[in-house]
Amino acid sequence: AQARVCYLALPAGHEAPPFIEALIAWCEGEAAPREPWMAKLDELDRPAALQIFIGAECPHCPQAVRVATRAALDSPQVRATVIDAQRFPQLAKRFGVRAVPTTIIDDGLAVTGVLSGAALVGRLLARGEDGYEADRFRSLIETGRLAEAARELSHAAGVGFFMQAWRESATSSRVGLLLVAEQALETERAALDQLISALCELLESDDAALRGDTADLLGRIGHTDAREALTRLGADPNPDVAEIAVEVLEELDRS
Repeated sequence: AQARVCYLALPAGHEAPPFIEALIAWCEGEAAPREPWMAKLDELDRPAALQIFIGAECPHCPQAVRVATRAALDSPQVRATVIDAQRFPQLAKRFGVRAVPTTIIDDGLAVTGVLSGAALVGRLLARGEDGYEADRFRSLIETGRLAEAARELSHAAGVGFFMQAWRESATSSRVGLLLVAEQALETERAALDQLISALCELLESDDAALRGDTADLLGRIGHTDAREALTRLGADPNPDVAEIAVEVLEELDRS
């Protein structure tokens, strides 16, 4: 059991109690009391790796550590690594950690804040489901792991998650999505061709910013199937949107 809990942190101050509790729980073994949420851990059918990024002065981090280590000590499927974000800045940067506590699940989904035991198990059991995978894709973008997100676009599911995120995005989050699209297109020019029809539909959106950004994205994709919809957008009542559409059409003509 001890091999399932690893510390890349000094368990002092706020972090001492959950560390001591983990030692006691390990020593007690099967005699340690199980909380109700732990019973759901028995349903895990594949391993789960948790990385919990903490800060020495954070008053909330001990609870995040406590939940993760208890899960790891209870289930042979779970491994938890506690990481001091200040002592290991390269790891924190690798996962785009900007606040603590942050829990990374299987090197993918990043959850900032304290997860309850039930919430953590719920996330683990949802792995592979569309909702979870869509959240994981968004998480890659939100934490700046754009190259990883771009690689997701090499398969149909990833392209679908991109489209879902684009439909639901705010202006600020579309910046990251545009960068992901750009990286994917550099690797495979036809990476987003299957989205042309859905993106053209968004040119009819009531949101002028979304219309303009979608026209920009269609320009980056550069597929001639978008020409008709972009031509209509050239008469958009919003002059900024109309200008973007005209510029994209001109670029299509040059290519």
